[in-house]
Amino acid sequence: MKLCRNKDLFSPDYHLYVGKGWVNDPCGCSIYKGEYHIFFQYHEEPTPLGPGKWYHMKSSNLMEWEELGICLRPEFLYEKNGCWTGSSFESEGKHFIIYSGNLDGRLPQQQPVIACSEDGIHYKKCVDRPVITSPSPDGHYEMRDPKVFIRGNEYFMLQGATRDGKGEVVGYSSKDGHHWDYKGIFFQSKKWMGNMYECPDFFSLEGKDFLVLSPMNWTGHKNILLCGKADFESFRFECEQMVDLDLGSDFYAAQSFPLKDGGIAIVGWLGNWGKPHPEDRLGWAGMLSCTRRVHYEKESRKIVFLPGDELEQMRIGKAVHWSTTVKNMPITHPALEGAHKDIVIKTQKNDDQEDVRLSITVISEDKVIIKVTLDFLRNLIQIDKTMAEEGDNGSTIISCDLLEKDKLRLLLDGSAFELFTGNGQVITERIYPSSLEMHTMLNCESGTLDCDIAGYDMGSFYN
Repeated sequence: MKLCRNKDLFSPDYHLYVGKGWVNDPCGCSIYKGEYHIFFQYHEEPTPLGPGKWYHMKSSNLMEWEELGICLRPEFLYEKNGCWTGSSFESEGKHFIIYSGNLDGRLPQQQPVIACSEDGIHYKKCVDRPVITSPSPDGHYEMRDPKVFIRGNEYFMLQGATRDGKGEVVGYSSKDGHHWDYKGIFFQSKKWMGNMYECPDFFSLEGKDFLVLSPMNWTGHKNILLCGKADFESFRFECEQMVDLDLGSDFYAAQSFPLKDGGIAIVGWLGNWGKPHPEDRLGWAGMLSCTRRVHYEKESRKIVFLPGDELEQMRIGKAVHWSTTVKNMPITHPALEGAHKDIVIKTQKNDDQEDVRLSITVISEDKVIIKVTLDFLRNLIQIDKTMAEEGDNGSTIISCDLLEKDKLRLLLDGSAFELFTGNGQVITERIYPSSLEMHTMLNCESGTLDCDIAGYDMGSFYN
């Protein structure tokens, strides 16, 4: 089933968005009755300045989507200023949503509210007031974004919180999913890692536990993934390692959900706060990222993010292949042309060369809208949007583990740019072309690089 959208200059083909209104944080992502349910924050106007609502889409395969529209909106005084982010869980055959009911000026301002459905389409609020209405016994007066999961016969709820200017994760437990008792502080870092943790998420994979956080005001870290072990008797999460979920500037509020094959996927808001959204003049703003499968390699303790398997099935037609040696001269090819592409670049660094820097530049009407330079010697990546005429136009240099034999995968989709490295790291950015005619150019600013390239056109979720 194709969704109806009006095609425009910035609209994606294989990223979820709504053709009218504002989209941000994904929430409540889950499987219910054999279907994937993706919810996200929504407002009918292309601006975040309005009471938040939950928008709902579902799919059997993450490729064909049914649009169910707004499923939660403010109805009562306790949520007058918005139904904000939360999570979902299944119990006794019903699908439950737990979200932050927001009322300005109240402490805590955001309080968890429960809604439920028996068909995964129509959701009704189960209670006449929030299920937690007081600050935590440890003195957290601001808590938000409840994440509920089940361990054994017990329900656990995590909330992002702040105390004394430092982010923490607090938790509650319940025997029935409706009446909650405070458990304590689930995670607190030894060093300062932001003054609030938004959108906490929790999952287990390959014998490890993982905690997803969106820190506020921690420069250079928009979304982090902590790997370690959770002890639900002492109610503590011990972090063993930390990675950034994304190295770019436009990935936030990541949420995990289970895959039907037993794996774990993550999706995020392909955007961020404090940035211009030029698409708002077209009546919409914001989209979700592509799904990303999480891999954990036990021996190396490496955490890897790969594009969702369904994206290969979204390819249409045959690949355009090209093998070339990239030198210090910008080159392009039909394999690299188009605004909605899946481009695979396999690189081989020559043994006698150490200092190799490969630039990947996306151009629209001869105007550079983004340039990403990979420095294989220094393990650095520069993201340069200083020549962009719309959107943000900054430049950033970040550390990234690059491989001598690397496999890069670039997902281009209108105003979405997602670059996956062979080491499983991702760079996500919004880009704003001046024309539907786009092409990608390769150039070695230092050294040379042998490249095998396959370019695929992509199908669409939309008519």
